[in-house]
Amino acid sequence: MTRPVRPVRVPADGVAVWTQLARPRPWLPAVLLVGAAASLGGGLLADSPTQVWGSAALAVAAVAVGGVRVTVDARGLTRSGLLGVPRYRVPLGRIAAADVVEVAPLAFGGWGLRLSRRGEVGVILRAGPGLRVDRIAGRPLVITVDDAATGAGLLRALLAQR
Repeated sequence: MTRPVRPVRVPADGVAVWTQLARPRPWLPAVLLVGAAASLGGGLLADSPTQVWGSAALAVAAVAVGGVRVTVDARGLTRSGLLGVPRYRVPLGRIAAADVVEVAPLAFGGWGLRLSRRGEVGVILRAGPGLRVDRIAGRPLVITVDDAATGAGLLRALLAQR
């Protein structure tokens, strides 16, 4: 379901930037970190390098699902992990439209970087509002983020200035 979006007013000589830190519910990274700590303890007690490396992988996964930063500016939309990587940009010249949609994780098959049955690429960290970017070529991108209406409104304003 699409929600109404108003373009953000940007003066012709002005610069506008919107950024949000999209985070999952706190339990997801917490469960991964507890699992990593338990696995690390077991690996150290059992003197198992394989288990220690597995613990490190779980810890990295906890950071990876800890959130993403979403930025909209004159360059377009940029999504990056908490540590700045991985970084993905959709240039403004490749964006056809921006909307706010209501996201249900099950429609994308769960949480994380997902592909919906409708062909949308999703960065799904929780249920709720999401910023949807339709690309001129390629699959639509949906990111669950607070205040998605402002991000979509700024993208619409920037698209109108082209």
